[in-house]
Amino acid sequence: MLHGKQQSGNTWTIIAVKILNQGGTRGYREWQREIAFIEKISHPNLAKLLGYCHDDQNLALVYEFMPMGSLENQLFRRGSAGSLPWNVRLKVMVGAARGLAFLHSSCNMIHRDIKPANILLDQSYVAKLSDFGLVRSGPPQDKSHVTTQFMGTFGYAAPEYKATGHLTIKSDVYSFGIVLLEILTGLRAYDPKRPEAKPNLVEWARPRSYGICSCTTRPATNLREVLCCSVHSHSHF
Repeated sequence: MLHGKQQSGNTWTIIAVKILNQGGTRGYREWQREIAFIEKISHPNLAKLLGYCHDDQNLALVYEFMPMGSLENQLFRRGSAGSLPWNVRLKVMVGAARGLAFLHSSCNMIHRDIKPANILLDQSYVAKLSDFGLVRSGPPQDKSHVTTQFMGTFGYAAPEYKATGHLTIKSDVYSFGIVLLEILTGLRAYDPKRPEAKPNLVEWARPRSYGICSCTTRPATNLREVLCCSVHSHSHF
């Protein structure tokens, strides 16, 4: 993602420019899909598309600039461990959930790539879903799923979707659940160096269901306390 400035009259606005890979047809299809989808809708928890460019050399999308970067950077960049207090983490979770619920209930769209890198944060830590290149229409009311080629990110994709290609809204919900685990624990969805030979976060967390809490932030000692804290904090935003 590149940063730049866009002029409107005498005003300059900081923008984010996403350059897509033109290799093969996938980059162009994702560019088209992202434009067709995001320019039709608007929601406070979806990244706002400001413009796009297509010439012989470039496929580009211009988005509003998110000063706090991605949730991935906030959680996992060096020196950032424990930097997000619980009330901010909860705010991010609620915002991302609202954006995802809007995609599902109001648009019948499935994102297919929910992960911290695709959750951007503005100056107030309002979460905004981004990267809609893999978005797909959900099943019609008389169908349980749509069948499609598997696409997504290892560690976040729902097992049944990977195994069968059957895509539903629940596929996104599973991915969002992995993101919640990462927010609560401060651990990555997949880490080959994780102890106990459990690189997958779900497998690591399963026997610890009542002790999941970030080791780097210590306001709570187990998941029940985190959820209790969340209920009391919700009124602040």
